Parts: sequence; C-alpha cells; structure tokens
Amino acid sequence: MRTKRSYSKHGLSGTRFYNIWDIMKKRCRDKNRECYKYYGGKGIIVCEEWKTCMSSFKNDMYESYLEHVKEHGEMNTTIDRINNNGNYCKENCRWATRKEQNNNFGMNKFLTYKEETLNITQWADKLGFSRTTLYNRLQQGWSTKRTLETLTDKKSINNRYK
Repeated sequence: MRTKRSYSKHGLSGTRFYNIWDIMKKRCRDKNRECYKYYGGKGIIVCEEWKTCMSSFKNDMYESYLEHVKEHGEMNTTIDRINNNGNYCKENCRWATRKEQNNNFGMNKFLTYKEETLNITQWADKLGFSRTTLYNRLQQGWSTKRTLETLTDKKSINNRYK
C-alpha cells in the first residue's frame, strides 16, 4: 500500500518541516482557526510562491531549517516573521527558537534603560528577576528606572547590570 509520502514531489509530507508550512498557510486563510485573528485577520498572507508550492518553500527555507535544527533541535525550530506586521515570504522569515520567537512577539512591552531597549522577559533574564515581578511593578505605575533599579535583595543594579 502506498503512503501519502510516496505521492509528494518534495518528499517531505508528514515531516515537521511540512507541518510548519501547512500550519503557516492555515493561520492566514482559515477563518475558523482560533489564531486566524492574529494572522489572516490582520491581513498577513503567505507569498504566492509558498502558498501554492511546497517545493518553493523548500527551496527557500529547507537548508537553513536543517542548519537550525542541527544547532537547536527540531522541536525548538520555529518559523518566525522578522517584521511581525509583514507577510510570510523569504525576505521576512527566518528560523528561531521558541524563546527568540517569543521575544519577537508583537504585543511585547519594551523598556529602555541606560540606552538599551529590551522586552520585559529579556530584562528579567538579564537582571535575574522574574518577569512577573517586573510586570507587576509596571502595572502599579512604577517608572522604568524604579522597576529595574529596585532589586528584591536590595543590591545595587550596578552590581548586576553588565
């Protein structure tokens, strides 16, 4: 009995790479999907070449996918739009870890301190805080300076900020 895979021209049916391509298209066109509002509902589309031909997506992205998988693992390799308001196309897509992708999320809150701009999760990682602590401080009306300089253990930020 022939499997679905034996009918494909690209030989990737059923793989994680194929599933990423398939889900990417569904996010942008299937109005019944919960996540549609963040993609197709915002006008984000998949470029014509990728939408109609998996082989084009493979030609543009497969080699870099394999390199990313080799370094970060298959389950930690996700497709990421560099510009969150841009479409899925070769010029606007890259492979990223889940953490990198979350840092590129369009609804992140960014804080600038000492001429460095990071999102809250990145500041929390850098300073050794929980991001919940930082979010709570900001929700209570704290300034960026006070939020980042007030340490839970009363140590000076200058000892931790490198």
